[in-house]
Amino acid sequence: LDFCPKLVYDLTLPQGMSFVQEIIEHTSKTFGYARVSTLGQSTDHQEAALQQAGCDKIYLEKFTGTKANRPKLNELREQLRPGDTVVVTKLDRLGRSTKDLLQIVTEFEQQGVNFVVLEQNINSRSEER
Repeated sequence: LDFCPKLVYDLTLPQGMSFVQEIIEHTSKTFGYARVSTLGQSTDHQEAALQQAGCDKIYLEKFTGTKANRPKLNELREQLRPGDTVVVTKLDRLGRSTKDLLQIVTEFEQQGVNFVVLEQNINSRSEER
């Protein structure tokens, strides 16, 4: 690596982390979130659409939307970093009310996270914001 010695010498990484791990950890990702309200319902249709949209990881939840504390949604939110994107098939899959949706989407915006709704053509990444 004689061609870039300054980069190599100035690079400070956490103990035990390789340069490749550091790049992967800080690369933006696309996360899908699918939810159905009852155990008898299937997330298959949503999951297929999220896969087709190119999601790196998809969180599947069988949990009522009337509860604010949804385990898989919470897990997804903990993973988000600036530049990431959250994709859902429809708005009602993410929030239980307009107020809840606004709170979640505002949180995404404050974190620098993009938001896409496939069936309603909503994309916070668009140039027309």
